[in-house]
Amino acid sequence: MSHSPILINVLLAALEGDACALLCPLCGSTQVRPLRALCHPAGPEGGVVFVDADGLHIDRSFHGERDAVVVLRLACARGHSFSYVARSDRGRTLIERHVHAGVTCEPGFGELLAAAQGGASK
Repeated sequence: MSHSPILINVLLAALEGDACALLCPLCGSTQVRPLRALCHPAGPEGGVVFVDADGLHIDRSFHGERDAVVVLRLACARGHSFSYVARSDRGRTLIERHVHAGVTCEPGFGELLAAAQGGASK
């Protein structure tokens, strides 16, 4: 099956020379910084690895997804918090944006977002 490429408004960015600056999806601010990166590898072993201002954390007890998930949590200078999520799903990689204000996630997937927000949970 062939697919035509299309541009979808998932990542918001402003062109700045040869690079792009991420924009806050709520206020449009270019003053966006990463807070935490989380990775849940594919496979039966489970576990989650995340990096934040406190360092590198590994939680081998987490079992929530069978496919790989990568979460990058960001915040803007005005205090808005949001995540970009890449996850595998039946051979495809999906990219999603989640704003952290009453977002409803898929069953099991919310646990990964919660882990990205403040620590892994079972």
